[in-house]
Amino acid sequence: MIPYQLKIHGVRDYSPRSIHFGEANEHILITGPNGVGKSTLTFCLGAVLYSSKVELEGLRSTNLKVNDPWYARITLVFLNEGPTKIDGPKFIAFQLTVNQDTKNSPIQREYEVLNGQDTENLTSHARYTSGGTAGRTFKAYREDLRVRYKIEPDVYYLIWYQQEVNQFAAMYPEERFRKFSDMFEISDMQKEWEASLEKIKEVRTEIEYLKGIQKGAELSVNAAQTELNKYLDNKRRIFTSGQKYYTLLHHIITYYSTSMERMAEQKAKYQVEKEKLTVTQQQLKSNIDRLEQQKSQLLENVATLSQQLIIITDNLQQQENEDTQQQALQLQLEQQLEEIDEKRKQLRFDAETTQRKLEETNEQLAIITNQIGELRNLQSQLRQQQRELEQEKVHIEITSSELKEKMINAEKHKAIYGSSAQIEQQINTLSRQNEQGFEQIQRLSMDLKMLEQKVTLYEQKKGYIQTSAAGTTSFKAAAARGVHIT
Repeated sequence: MIPYQLKIHGVRDYSPRSIHFGEANEHILITGPNGVGKSTLTFCLGAVLYSSKVELEGLRSTNLKVNDPWYARITLVFLNEGPTKIDGPKFIAFQLTVNQDTKNSPIQREYEVLNGQDTENLTSHARYTSGGTAGRTFKAYREDLRVRYKIEPDVYYLIWYQQEVNQFAAMYPEERFRKFSDMFEISDMQKEWEASLEKIKEVRTEIEYLKGIQKGAELSVNAAQTELNKYLDNKRRIFTSGQKYYTLLHHIITYYSTSMERMAEQKAKYQVEKEKLTVTQQQLKSNIDRLEQQKSQLLENVATLSQQLIIITDNLQQQENEDTQQQALQLQLEQQLEEIDEKRKQLRFDAETTQRKLEETNEQLAIITNQIGELRNLQSQLRQQQRELEQEKVHIEITSSELKEKMINAEKHKAIYGSSAQIEQQINTLSRQNEQGFEQIQRLSMDLKMLEQKVTLYEQKKGYIQTSAAGTTSFKAAAARGVHIT
């Protein structure tokens, strides 16, 4: 706590003013002739700090009339720094307010403590009056100055007034020294100093004793330091080895963790591939079943075609027999025609014989015509069956190509995943059956072509027979008209 600023208002005949005491570790000198107000400033300091050596009546202006009121205010600001700094704001101020209605009326005073971070913006912290509430009286104010703010206006600040200075100057040196001793407690300090010397001697003796102990302790400390160095060296080596072990263990854990994650990923991938393979095997099984059905259907179709071929072969055999008969009949007719021609050359036919032979020839011609129609129907049926067989052949070829692609894919899957022997056997069996079906279709196609050739030959023969029949009809007509043919 360092005195920083003094503000006065209404003190004697001086105008309101402010005096700055300087900063910390600075001194201020107030000088001047008699009557300029040096003693008045000391009275103001003592009054605001509630000094018992100041009478407030002496601060009233002598120029005021008896009935004039008197109002005065004194403020002493401290900078909260230095050895006696307290727990508080930067600036702490103590203020005295004086009111007197008339010269003979009692003086009313009020002490106030203000604080803040700026001298121009101080706020009230506490007020003290003669009959103050909550125990805030003048006595409490003086106690707070001594205890809380560590201020002793009559001793610590050595506020002397003019009469005391004159008395102090007139004293004998011994009395002046005693006065100083009382004021600054020098006698007590002397006693304390002598006691301190005795204590110093004791301390020195103890220091010498402690030095011996210190040497022994230093030896012990050196031995302990050696052990400590060994311990720290072992600790450092253990720590280094531990770091290496930890690093290696961390790398191993990281490697195994990565390997486990990779194995988990591969396992999941293999699981997906296994599921895909299972689906593929199921598809292959379904394809094999479908191919089995197609095989059964093809076998049924082959059996049907075989039966039809047998029927067609029988029909062709019958037709060949009929052709043979027709050829024989044709030869007979030719012979008859030759005989008739010979007879015609020799004699004239009668109408009845000619008519009868004509009717027989027409009957044979109708039979041959019916047989030709049946052969044509059979030919159209054979062509229709040929077209159906060709369509079935195309379908089988497409199915075969698809089966071959699937077999290739199955072989690939087999090479990758290792298909079962049963699936491979079924695939080989289907391949052989498919090849046999192709061979059988080719044989049927060759047989069909042979049948077509036979039908064509039969049509040629039919045309020849029709031509012969037409000649016979013309001969009979001419004979019926009685025309002699040469």
